[in-house]
Amino acid sequence: MTREFRVSEKNETLTLIPKNKSSLMKQIVLTIDPRTSLVREVTLFPKSGNHSLYEFSNTKTNQSYDDKIFHAP
Repeated sequence: MTREFRVSEKNETLTLIPKNKSSLMKQIVLTIDPRTSLVREVTLFPKSGNHSLYEFSNTKTNQSYDDKIFHAP
């Protein structure tokens, strides 16, 4: 990750700033749940000035899925 981004950490937040000047993103902010060490939120800040927030809840890890759900009809 550090090859592609400058990374800073504060409390449970990681801020990623792309090293490549031609990137469409200004920064990406990851919020980590300190109890589980899983990503709780991702906020994308494109250079266009908008932002998108993705929140994850009720996350379950190591679940098995039928391979059929990954195939196109």
